Amino acid sequence: MARRKQKTVYLTPEPDWEKYKDIEDQEARAKAYQDCQYFIRTEISDKKRLTEFKTWIKKESGYTTEEIEIILRNPDWNFNSTGTSVYFLKV
Repeated sequence: MARRKQKTVYLTPEPDWEKYKDIEDQEARAKAYQDCQYFIRTEISDKKRLTEFKTWIKKESGYTTEEIEIILRNPDWNFNSTGTSVYFLKV
């Protein structure tokens, strides 16, 4: 028997990500981030944000391999706020 696809149910309304993708103005981008930050903090799990951050730091950050090693030695809780920013960047 085929399994049903799980629907994701959020308590906070999900932002319209497509609306924020092409913003060029820095003030408008900061406003968009503030609008989405609460949703990301409350509805997206810490583990998912941490995974996105670590992937970004390894592939797209531009740091050297040595610097990446040093950064990733930090405990995971240090990346909570940065993970929110990276999640917004990747979505």
